[in-house]
Amino acid sequence: MYTLVNACTNQYLHTYCIDASRPIKRRKLRSDVWKEFEPIYEGNLVVQAKCIHCLELLSATRDNGRSACRRHLKVCKERTRMNQLVESMNTGLSPDSLALKNWKFDQEVSRKAMVNFIVLQELPFSLVDHAPFQKFIATLNPWFTIVSRTTVAEDIMSSYEDRRLALRETIKNSNSRVCLTADLWTSNQNLGYLCITCHFIDNDWMLQKRIIGFGLVASPHDGFTLFNALLKCLQEWKLEHKVFSITLDNAKNNNNMVGSLRKNLSERHLMLGNGDLLHMRCVAHVLNLIVKEGFKVIDGATDRIRDSVKYIRSSQARKQCFEEIIVHLGISCEKTPPLDVPTRWNSTYLMLKSAIEYRAVFDVMESQDPNYMDKPSNTDWNMADLLCNVFKPFYDATNVVSGTLYPTANHCFHVLWEVKGKIETLESNTDISIAVMASKMKLKF
Repeated sequence: MYTLVNACTNQYLHTYCIDASRPIKRRKLRSDVWKEFEPIYEGNLVVQAKCIHCLELLSATRDNGRSACRRHLKVCKERTRMNQLVESMNTGLSPDSLALKNWKFDQEVSRKAMVNFIVLQELPFSLVDHAPFQKFIATLNPWFTIVSRTTVAEDIMSSYEDRRLALRETIKNSNSRVCLTADLWTSNQNLGYLCITCHFIDNDWMLQKRIIGFGLVASPHDGFTLFNALLKCLQEWKLEHKVFSITLDNAKNNNNMVGSLRKNLSERHLMLGNGDLLHMRCVAHVLNLIVKEGFKVIDGATDRIRDSVKYIRSSQARKQCFEEIIVHLGISCEKTPPLDVPTRWNSTYLMLKSAIEYRAVFDVMESQDPNYMDKPSNTDWNMADLLCNVFKPFYDATNVVSGTLYPTANHCFHVLWEVKGKIETLESNTDISIAVMASKMKLKF
């Protein structure tokens, strides 16, 4: 607060109060010395400068000017060492390489880069405590101070919060509504986890996909519990007024959850068209149900082929023997058969398709390995080969509707129409087992 006074009469004219909540506008620093010093403020005035090389504090008030900073740069030993290092690095570069004359060391930038490296590569936080890693970093830059694992964890959480806030602002400023996908899965500890993904188009017309919720869901996993978990997530991200649709599988508890969500948002007039387009069925899940019904025709064959793949992958000696037979037979396939995930039919399809290429290898292995006794029969191989050809269009359709880099809603009708036509064609197949299989698949459709 300050007061204006009439110099002649000593009368108070006006009293002004500075709003402390208003951000202080600091003038732009134009001197070259600030490339190598960090300003320290009191209010909106620079009072000190910290050398980024040796961290020494110098007076930098307007009265003292920047002369002390310039003198310090001439005698700073850490800066001299840094310049010598950069010069030696430039000497070893080829003429076409980028010079390092404008490079400068920044502890905070390097620290953030190290934290990003640990996160992206999913490395343990204890990496920074290992002597070999510390020695490696020292050879790259002796000025970099490695922080502890506790600090790494704090930096990661701080980075997460910063990015979370930035993402919330991006979604808030987007002119589009958002589409959600959600899935509930159970861990090997029988704990339920709900993953919620947000899809939206940003202001540059780019399709974006971000996970906004991943957490433990208390039992029972009924519609009301899932609704509460979803609504809490929407409230945290302030998305209640921006939801257009949510895509889920066909579980009954999902139907109940969407019913509660539609009622909640409609009562507050936050839904488009009374929420008629809110609930979308996952086409990939529908295809999964259809094809899994078809696979029941060869359950026994699939089990025996899966056991064979599991057998050769269970030890290094068996895998090596398998690879030696491949070389001996001159088979040119590059990848050994992958083990499938039984709940994902497309992985089972890929396993069977790959294993069929090595049919002769399994035959030879049976004669060389007395422990390998459950080899698939010729009938098993023939049926698997037949169904791989039958399910190829379903596999292609699943890949189309599972895309993440492009909108998929416009493909759904065409994909389902082709699937319907394929099933009807299979129903008229002369092979009775295929025709019966197609009839059962049509019921799922």
